[in-house]
Amino acid sequence: ERIGEASASETLWLDEFQEDHEGIQDSRSDSIVQKIGGYIDLGMLGEGGMGEVRKVRDPDLRRAVAMKIAHPNLTRSPAALARFVEEAQACAQLQHPNIVPIYGIGNLSDGRVFYTMKEIKGYGFDEQILKLHQGIEGLSWPTEAISLRRVLSQFLDVCEAMSFAHQRNVVHRDLKPENIMIGD
Repeated sequence: ERIGEASASETLWLDEFQEDHEGIQDSRSDSIVQKIGGYIDLGMLGEGGMGEVRKVRDPDLRRAVAMKIAHPNLTRSPAALARFVEEAQACAQLQHPNIVPIYGIGNLSDGRVFYTMKEIKGYGFDEQILKLHQGIEGLSWPTEAISLRRVLSQFLDVCEAMSFAHQRNVVHRDLKPENIMIGD
């Protein structure tokens, strides 16, 4: 299936895969790549209270994205599942440079809900704070990459994003350094 036209010299990423009995066979190797919700599963990124986050490849747009999947136990609780969906819908309404954009929402074959978003490549704000403290405690002032000024600037970015959300009646229910990603 092709979306758009490709020149004769261009090789589309979709063309590099062939269907296999349980997953997708990557024609460049012998490894089996599993599909999940129409996306190609590239592995676990993390896990939280409401679900897991996986790196997936969007075969239509040919890009890697993050997919947050509700924990299986949420399917037994309509209220918890509704909160998960509301989280995706609320985030999708917030167009701000310091808030992760939401790309889509759907259901897996086992009934779990998922949504896709931009994958943030970076590290947790908690790691940045720890590095700053370790540098100060070691009596050597940290490098510019983890200076007090840099950490405070990042904290200000978080405050601006939260202010933006609050102005739109959205409240983050689990705001803590571990849930803040520092990336480009």
